[in-house]
Amino acid sequence: MDLKHLQEAFVAELHKDNADNTTDAHTELFELVGGNERMSTEDKLKVYRNNARFSLVHTLEQIYPACLKTLGKDYFRQCARAYIKKHPSNNANLNHYGENVPAFFAGLLKERADELKDYAYLPDLALLEREVHAVYYAADDMPFDFEAFEKLTHRDNKKDIRFALPAAMALLETTTPALAIWETLLAKDAGDTDFPVESRGVEYLCVRRVDDIPRVEAIEEEHYAVLTAIGNGATLSALADKFAHLDDILPTLIGNGKVGSFSPAD
Repeated sequence: MDLKHLQEAFVAELHKDNADNTTDAHTELFELVGGNERMSTEDKLKVYRNNARFSLVHTLEQIYPACLKTLGKDYFRQCARAYIKKHPSNNANLNHYGENVPAFFAGLLKERADELKDYAYLPDLALLEREVHAVYYAADDMPFDFEAFEKLTHRDNKKDIRFALPAAMALLETTTPALAIWETLLAKDAGDTDFPVESRGVEYLCVRRVDDIPRVEAIEEEHYAVLTAIGNGATLSALADKFAHLDDILPTLIGNGKVGSFSPAD
């Protein structure tokens, strides 16, 4: 067995449930790990397996602190172990792990409808926390080049322009008061403070890194729509055709850092 297949066999053993004592065709791996009178080969692999699982559970706790707080440590860890079994890590950088947690919680709400009937906000809360985490680790953005923008638009006003969103920014819409819940749960003096869980309609949120810290704010629906269109590659002329108030909205979005850059359209 070459190195690649040994590594794949080792990863497969790490993902195996400790309760499953069956041994498949990983004979050479077991021979390399070896056993002795103090600890069998399987027991040695259990140590690696448990350490790997603990590391992933800890990672999810760090990425989803509000979900951890609302569910409680024991229940969250139970969910985390189920998630890890369904979505094993395939990236050495754990900062990229856990992106499917919002969808996992949505599925869990359907499976355990009675048990989780008071947690309808959980997928939205997880989605918000995922984006906060992603924005924190996103690449740095260059400041918007107002001088180059002015030169480009004045040099050839027939030339269309395509904008881009900042790398360290995310947009999301929620049907539950996820922002209020998140802020309440993570407040230093939150204690057992109640938070609103009833839907107030769709909320449009923007997560943006400011001074190295992710900030979350609710934004107007039309601003959200303009930013979404920019993210989908709409040109300036297309934006102008679609949004009647673009002359007011676009300078505001550029001025507060929600539009990252621009380039001549192809």
